[in-house]
Amino acid sequence: MDTQWLQLRAVLNGEHDEKDGISGQFFTRLLYCLDDDEAGESDRLHAFYDALQCARVHGLVPLMLPYRHLTENAALSRFGLCRHRDYPGELLLERGDEALDANLLAVWQGEKRRFLESPPLDTILPAVLNDPRYTHYTSVGQQQAVRTVLTSPQDKTLLVNLPTGAGKTFVIHAQMLTSPRRHLTLVIVPTVALAIEQALRAKEVMQRAGQDHGGSYVWHSGLGLEARSEMKVRLAAGEQRVLFCSPEAATGGLLLLLFSLAQRSLLGAVMVDEAHLIDQWGAEFRPEFQLLAPLVKSLMATSPEPIKVVLLSATFSQSTQDTLKALFASSRADAVIDINGSFLRPEPAWFVSEAADYDDYLVQVEAAIARLPAPMIIYTTEVEQAKFWHQYLRGRGYRRCGLFHGATPMHEREGLIHAWRDDALDIMIATSAFGVGMDKSNVRTVLHVAVPENFDRLYQESGRGGRDGNASVAQIIFHHQQLRVARTLNRTKLIGAGKGFLRWSKMHQLREQHRPGLFTVPLWAKHHDIRMDSQGNVDWNLRTLLLMQRAGFIDIAYPAPDLSTISADERDDEKVQSWFDNYFSRIQVSVRRDGHLDETQWQASIQAHRAHELSMRQRGFIVLSEWLNDLSNPLCQQLAEFYTLDGYVPEQACGGCPACREQGRPPFTPTLGRVSHVVGNAQHAAVGNDRRVRYQTNLTTRLLLRQWADWIARLLAGHQVQAIRASQSTLSLLSAVLPAGLPFWCSLAPDEENNSWHELVLVLPGEALPELDVFASINRIIVAPEQLQEPGYRGRRWWEVDQGAVTLEQFQRNIF
Repeated sequence: MDTQWLQLRAVLNGEHDEKDGISGQFFTRLLYCLDDDEAGESDRLHAFYDALQCARVHGLVPLMLPYRHLTENAALSRFGLCRHRDYPGELLLERGDEALDANLLAVWQGEKRRFLESPPLDTILPAVLNDPRYTHYTSVGQQQAVRTVLTSPQDKTLLVNLPTGAGKTFVIHAQMLTSPRRHLTLVIVPTVALAIEQALRAKEVMQRAGQDHGGSYVWHSGLGLEARSEMKVRLAAGEQRVLFCSPEAATGGLLLLLFSLAQRSLLGAVMVDEAHLIDQWGAEFRPEFQLLAPLVKSLMATSPEPIKVVLLSATFSQSTQDTLKALFASSRADAVIDINGSFLRPEPAWFVSEAADYDDYLVQVEAAIARLPAPMIIYTTEVEQAKFWHQYLRGRGYRRCGLFHGATPMHEREGLIHAWRDDALDIMIATSAFGVGMDKSNVRTVLHVAVPENFDRLYQESGRGGRDGNASVAQIIFHHQQLRVARTLNRTKLIGAGKGFLRWSKMHQLREQHRPGLFTVPLWAKHHDIRMDSQGNVDWNLRTLLLMQRAGFIDIAYPAPDLSTISADERDDEKVQSWFDNYFSRIQVSVRRDGHLDETQWQASIQAHRAHELSMRQRGFIVLSEWLNDLSNPLCQQLAEFYTLDGYVPEQACGGCPACREQGRPPFTPTLGRVSHVVGNAQHAAVGNDRRVRYQTNLTTRLLLRQWADWIARLLAGHQVQAIRASQSTLSLLSAVLPAGLPFWCSLAPDEENNSWHELVLVLPGEALPELDVFASINRIIVAPEQLQEPGYRGRRWWEVDQGAVTLEQFQRNIF
């Protein structure tokens, strides 16, 4: 760091322009600002302040930087800077910063906060990835998620809960790389911006793996006609591999293509990232989110082969998890697998300030922006508020700041995402439309200048800082009026029981019956007591059906379209808009329980469920507002309680919250990611169901494994085993000799616990028999040398206790 500091000073002095040895985040950002002709004065001064604070906490000398611009002292002071009294061409930090909070200084220090238990990758993955950067999983939770997703039966629905920074995206990449070549992995993400960003990352992974087709991996309205046409060809040929899109695209422009792929068994998996938003956003202003469930059910019914469904999030709450199960697997509870590797984020230090009035609020926000480390995301809850702050900051000399909200045009979104990823922007002012799932690792501050509508949104958005595992800042500055705005934003519009029954009665009256309990209803149906325009009426009818589905009365699904009614050359032409309008005007309903036409029973059930949903949604705001009003309540404890799932509490950590600081507690950042919970994936073989196979050999380990490769491959291809337990050297050699194209298999260490996968245990000459759990409810095939002694029994060979033990030759004859 000392050498970098002296080199930075030399560059700023004009002594040379050699910058290659300068790598510190705050030093390189200063150089970016000075090289950027578009940068404003405030951008440069903020960068000088960050660089000097970084030098200060590292004890670098001389603690000053050359500065040749004519800048008023008042402007310098706004950023905590002043000129050296004797050397006016040098900038110093103003006195008074010595009292800065230690948690804030830790950010400029680059203090490591995230320490994870990182088990080695399963040996099959490095060869598939072809990327030397990947040698270990980020956490045990990620390991369990990848293993479970890749080995579970195709008809399963999996809920994966992994914290930000624990590698949800890698689960997607593992699925797309290891799935059968012709199978498409469809990845649905909440925003077009995220779809674009995720597709770029997937393309890089595909290129390194040697599987890139050269085209696009994202579908959105801004996709050119040529790119769209090429993608359709790849999809039809089973060559696309993975496709990212928004819910609106999946339930709209892509729908016919998806059904066509499903009919031909080319759709292998549907993965939904940030799946908690299906519950949070889908109940009201983006119903396309909850229409994903009926779409997936219809695709599964259409496909001759099962389709795997994977729902991923960093922050599943209990109510959200329950809602997703009701939507996606209401009639298939035994087909659900939960993978929970949750831990609290250790990186952010939390700060809260309530302004006395609006003027004080403006002063505090501007001061925070000038003194908090960048890169920085500034979150608002309303578009107009985001526009105000963007215009305000640009007027104050910040030019390296972007504006991102739900109405930002597509071409601007792509440019902003690229600029943000490439460090061409220091500040992003945004609503919730920005940042969901987007991976910029070096964000140092997330500043909320409004109260989010609920606890979950605050935690989600604040978690976009410190993804590199280093300390970050999460600060909230608000005035009292914003609490009322947040309460209003949190109020979900759910159909009332009375009007809901009127809507349901009319739709049911106009149904088209297919068989008992299965019919199609028109979404345009309108009861004479309902006064609403046509589109508003359709929207509320749809909300009624979704609420009935969540309450357990019905299941809804899209009927499989008759693709023969649309010619191949017209399927994506604007001429078929009328076909789409007609198709989306109806939806298929299957009745799950009686009483849906009994107004008394209907209202009682719906009213109870509606009240429960409203209370769950209000809980998020209540927890947040109570914490803001009483900061003596430790935030870390609130988070642990809020994100407890099925009784499993997240692993504890705290980067510093107001209550812990007040009580004199330092940041608590233990090694995390050591615990994960998998529910629904346990095997159900009889206890002690081991097959003992003995062999004799004089061959070396390498030759022996080459000789065995064929029968081991047959076991894996036939899904008789999904895991192989052996020494690390054996596993590495084995992965090199097995043929390509086999299903993924788990590489188990000799002492690793396993109650989820049927396994093959390989003991090579000279190795000891591992201690195996005799109560594990899995099938095991144990292959070991004939002369190996039974541990603890002198004179008895390991296989002699089992009358069913066979030789390797006998075993091979039986499996072939």
